[in-house]
Amino acid sequence: MNAPFKFNVGSKVGAGPSVIYHNTVVVESPVKAVPAFVSAWGNTPGLDLITRNNSFTSNPGWYTIYIESKAIEKRVLKLDLDYDNLFRKEPPLAKFEGYKKYLDLKDFQESTGYEKHGMSIPQKFNDPAKGDFGLDINSPLIDSGVILPGINTNYTGKAPDIGAVEF
Repeated sequence: MNAPFKFNVGSKVGAGPSVIYHNTVVVESPVKAVPAFVSAWGNTPGLDLITRNNSFTSNPGWYTIYIESKAIEKRVLKLDLDYDNLFRKEPPLAKFEGYKKYLDLKDFQESTGYEKHGMSIPQKFNDPAKGDFGLDINSPLIDSGVILPGINTNYTGKAPDIGAVEF
């Protein structure tokens, strides 16, 4: 399976924490098995995945988030997901393989406890067809992020923006 962020923890040594901050991913692939957010699996302890201020949009044929159950059952994967925009035009939004599909952000939040401050809204980019993924002046992602000390302290406005490009 292809994914922008893919973790396969199959070695005997733990991978340690991984952070994914301030990314914009838009998947418009005709291939259905392409999640916009992350695909993770394996059986080695030690992968902590922390996300903040990302904007992930998936195509209608797949999930925005996909995690294989083995990683969760064996307590390999520790997730700390919050302050991200997870958008998909039609349900389901996410799937933890072997568990359930989460129809929308509210279902995902209530069932997992993740993305307590997350959003699920269209991004409103300047001109994505021409590769301009800067935020449009009316984008709800402007000033919607969280401050990450040492990472995004040079933001403009009331708070950091969600996504890769600060407005």
